Amino acid sequence: MGRLNLKALQYRIQTNAPKAKKMRLYKAQFRHAKYYVDLLSSANELYQKGGTDIRIALGLFDSEWGNIQTGQQWATVNAEKDDTVALLAGEYPHAGGHLLTFRLPPSLQIDWLEAALSSVRRLKNHEKEGLHLGNLGIAYPKIGEIGKAITLQEQALKISRELADRSTEGLVLGNLGAAYADIGKIEEAINCYQQYLEITRETKDLRGEGIVLGNLGLAYYDQGDFRKAIDFHERALTISRSFNDFRAESQDLLNLGLAYLALGETRKAIEYFEQSLSISREIGDRDVESNALGNLGIAYATLGETRKAVELFEQYLILARELGNRKAEGNALGNLGIAFSAAGDYHLAIEYYRQALDISRQMNDRHSECHDLGNLGNAYYDLGESQTAIRYHE
Repeated sequence: MGRLNLKALQYRIQTNAPKAKKMRLYKAQFRHAKYYVDLLSSANELYQKGGTDIRIALGLFDSEWGNIQTGQQWATVNAEKDDTVALLAGEYPHAGGHLLTFRLPPSLQIDWLEAALSSVRRLKNHEKEGLHLGNLGIAYPKIGEIGKAITLQEQALKISRELADRSTEGLVLGNLGAAYADIGKIEEAINCYQQYLEITRETKDLRGEGIVLGNLGLAYYDQGDFRKAIDFHERALTISRSFNDFRAESQDLLNLGLAYLALGETRKAIEYFEQSLSISREIGDRDVESNALGNLGIAYATLGETRKAVELFEQYLILARELGNRKAEGNALGNLGIAFSAAGDYHLAIEYYRQALDISRQMNDRHSECHDLGNLGNAYYDLGESQTAIRYHE
């Protein structure tokens, strides 16, 4: 029998020790990332139950946000090394669902989704690829990239049809319709919504039907048919309340307020806006809260209550900036300009209009740019500077 070489054995143990320690750490990090993607999914499922579960879900998300973020970042960084980790990285945005739209600014939503998209494409998972493309198409309009959103939704639609996934096809059609509406192509939007409505009824998706009814209401609002818009929004509101879906309810109330405001029923509109604001604050939906503040400001400005309108627009502006929503920020600045112009402070109004115009041009939002230029022209005319006013109107 040969003699045991203790020195060689000791050397092998020592050199393997760091590698074993590193592997143990890697496995622990994987378990951490897996645990928190599952927790995120459970919180999102709780949110979807509606009612008081929404607040519980949001509380769980907020309390564990640091760990959720750490898990997602680790999975993203290590996705190229390991297919199992890539699968995990591809799951994070889907697991978060509605909660991420509540809590993450658009830029961070896009980062998560782009990372997940890269992972699922590497795995050739076309179902998840279509899902992430569609969600990216929802996020990009918030930073003003509507053309990119349409391209993404069209790619998602193609995949859903290839997979014969009717439910996903309907959702994508709804999102594509919203993108078309954002650029003023209302007939194209209505066409998408009608196809989505047919699919929700075919698949007996009542909650989806409520969403598309609300979208149709907004499209008819854009066409100036406010009574028809109200009919669609009331039907949508009935469905959202049947599910105790507070988020959808707050959006439906907001939409009803818009339609009544357009009809000149300002006090009634304010009632709907205030109900929407109350619910959105209760459940922590800052997007709807932001829109409700802006629309309340417009309603009070219509009544000639300029001070109240300015107060609301300032809250709207603060929230838009916190959310990183450039389009909403531009709207808030423009509305502040209109309010100060109505109060006779044309110099301050011009300052706000210029800031709004800068954002419109940065986002290549020609529709808003047109409004901002017109408002600047009006303000300079009121100051008696007719030649400057003419240049802006031209």
